[in-house]
Amino acid sequence: MSKQIRTLRRPVRANTKLVQRVLDHLENAGTSWAPRFVGVDGENEVLTWLPGHVVDGWWRSPELLDDLTRTVRQLHDATASFVPDDECLVHDDLQPRNVVVDRGQIGIIDWEQLRPGRRIEDVAQICWSFALGPADRQVLEVAERWRRVVDVYGPVDRTEIVAVALAKIDRCVDDIVCGSERGSVRHRQLQARRDHEDLAQLGHWIDGNRSDLSALIA
Repeated sequence: MSKQIRTLRRPVRANTKLVQRVLDHLENAGTSWAPRFVGVDGENEVLTWLPGHVVDGWWRSPELLDDLTRTVRQLHDATASFVPDDECLVHDDLQPRNVVVDRGQIGIIDWEQLRPGRRIEDVAQICWSFALGPADRQVLEVAERWRRVVDVYGPVDRTEIVAVALAKIDRCVDDIVCGSERGSVRHRQLQARRDHEDLAQLGHWIDGNRSDLSALIA
């Protein structure tokens, strides 16, 4: 008897066909870190469920963070041919709740924001979302972690990392606030949890240390 595949369903979105193409491509390439696209069932896309657990404190696990960075590089390299007018496809929502770990193996989930973009967008998000560290952070320690992410990933414009990180944080804050004003239940939950305030505080710290971070990452 064949083993039943565990699946999950998400609403069909404007980029569902793109997600299907990419996940099919990654499956054909033999990757194990992305879900498989099973099909569309009514108004839902059906994906395989990736086993694993969410990890806290990524900055305390540099080797695991290295694995995530290499995985994102694989995604970018694999999708460079999909968008001739852009560098690659970016996941655009890399944060700890969207990465699972199963016996040391990385899995990336929640592909609903997949879009054409620049490699540095995902790289910068790894820096601020995974490698920023606790509230009593020190600039030198943060810069060392960010520099390691960039070193592991490979060539990107290091001078842009801080600016790109700040731009994405600002977009996340605006998305929560505007989505809540539009009546989105999910965005209202995020606002009630004060996620937008936490993000704004991160951005304030990064912006206040912009010069030192940029100099130390270079």
